[in-house]
Amino acid sequence: MDYDWLLSIYFGEDTAKGRRQFREYVYHAIEGKVENPFEDVVHQSILGAQDFIDWVKQMLPRQDQREIPSLSKLQHDNPVERIITEVAKAGNVKAADLQDRRTKLKNLRRMAMELSYRYSNYKQKEIGAIFGVDYSTVSQNRVRLKKKLKIDRKLKKQFDQFSKHFDKLSNTKI
Repeated sequence: MDYDWLLSIYFGEDTAKGRRQFREYVYHAIEGKVENPFEDVVHQSILGAQDFIDWVKQMLPRQDQREIPSLSKLQHDNPVERIITEVAKAGNVKAADLQDRRTKLKNLRRMAMELSYRYSNYKQKEIGAIFGVDYSTVSQNRVRLKKKLKIDRKLKKQFDQFSKHFDKLSNTKI
């Protein structure tokens, strides 16, 4: 392996001091003391401050880009709280009821989680925090909803209406 490039770019040069700094950096990373910059990537495409992210989104083509899934994903940046509010309003319930872990409104809650995953910049971990559950629970609820959508036409129709609504919101933002 050629360390010269890495050491010269990030640690001065390939010297004893540069190798020591690199070794310390690796140990800090292993211990979790170094932040992973990729945690802040928006939709696996943009890394930067919010102003930069907003600028990139403004530069995106405005027409429908179904053939470019990552571009389509960038256009969906609704806050999860807004999605919950919209789902609650359409279901004639309170938003807090959808966030309650003991709710009897399981289908609406699952739809809100799935729509949050699809139409926001939030990761499952962040969505879970808003709903008061672990990210794995968000994932499980999304899987359960997908299975139920295959067998329940009424639920599928309702979910499709939500999706169309958020597609429209996303397309008018940019």
